[in-house]
Amino acid sequence: MDPFVPFSSPEFFLLLLLEQGDQSLEDHTRLFLVLANHTSYPDDALCSFYEMSLNTTCRVP
Repeated sequence: MDPFVPFSSPEFFLLLLLEQGDQSLEDHTRLFLVLANHTSYPDDALCSFYEMSLNTTCRVP
């Protein structure tokens, strides 16, 4: 299996580019979960992607 296959999926790039912006936390989380369910990344990586996508006011200090 090619180790770079996960990096070629569109969901991988969408997760990396996803930002909360003006969305509510609930709407943003819903979209993130839809994208995350189409990947095979471990939970700790998904948690990092999610935290990075949040507005600074929603992040845990």
